[in-house]
Amino acid sequence: MWRVTIRDIAAETQLSTTAVSLVLNDQPNSIPEPTRRRIRETARRLDYVPNQVARALVTQEINAIGLLLPNISNVFFACLAKSVEQEARHYGYQTLLCDLDGSPENQRSCLQMLCQSNVKSVILASAQSQSQCEALFSAIESYGLTAVFADQQIDDLRFDSVSVDNRAGARLAVEHLLGLGHRRIGYILGPRDYADSRQRLEGVLDACRAYGTVPDEALMAGGGYSFEGGVAAGETLIARGATAIFAFNDMMAYGVWEAAKTAGRRIPEELSVVGFDDLFFSRCMPEPLTTVYQPVEEIGRRAVQVMMSTLRGQRPVHEQIILEPKLIVRSSTAAYRAPEPSGAAPAGRN
Repeated sequence: MWRVTIRDIAAETQLSTTAVSLVLNDQPNSIPEPTRRRIRETARRLDYVPNQVARALVTQEINAIGLLLPNISNVFFACLAKSVEQEARHYGYQTLLCDLDGSPENQRSCLQMLCQSNVKSVILASAQSQSQCEALFSAIESYGLTAVFADQQIDDLRFDSVSVDNRAGARLAVEHLLGLGHRRIGYILGPRDYADSRQRLEGVLDACRAYGTVPDEALMAGGGYSFEGGVAAGETLIARGATAIFAFNDMMAYGVWEAAKTAGRRIPEELSVVGFDDLFFSRCMPEPLTTVYQPVEEIGRRAVQVMMSTLRGQRPVHEQIILEPKLIVRSSTAAYRAPEPSGAAPAGRN
């Protein structure tokens, strides 16, 4: 298949290949605007497609951003990747995806690979501990990268971040359960040294203080933000008498369904369940999941927009953008019902 080149455009416009290259690669030049416009119009008419590899050899960079995700199999991060890719395309940028496969230790090698590919900008959505964050910050600076953190609030003013208000979202979830009369509420936490998990735990404490109660530490279990972790933690909390469970993400909430099925507990009649994310599948559960909505598409879009404005020198200072969560009440939660006396007939039955 014949491909239009800069030489073809130069021949068509009767200009030098140097002039055409300067205009199409957005390089500094003194070429008059009418001539620049003629070059671009000719390129469009001939359906010219830039050779990004050749451009990179000249400019030492490509129109691409790196995207680091902890695990693409998690639906939340798949949605985030889609929104980043779509927004980046509006700016003429491609997205290079790096799946860390659940291991933050893979970050440095991914950053090194992107740097070797002449990528200068990255969006990171890989939750990690404070020590891992410090190592990551150091790597970003050593590679000279522009970075935006998505789905995590970064207090380091050297970097931009876009996230949801995790603390406020968790408070909404717990106040909902407390308002339904539940007091033996189980909590399935993410990794305790991850900032978003800590913030959600703070929201739990805020809600309990507002209701004059204290969460039972025996009803707290770690779930690692995975479905399997949700199953294991759900089994533990159900065995300990929880009448409701707030899972710190939807994937773990799905795991609670499996645990409840195994234990013979009906949702929501005998166990109320709340998640955090509002993934697509949450509305497709046997009893659609009550959950805290965080705007994953907006997080992805805003992260790209912040990145592009930084690259264009339009933002002199870094900022932390925090979006508002919203509680989505569905049928996986119901008012607390005291257990019926042993041997009593169920209410409403003869």
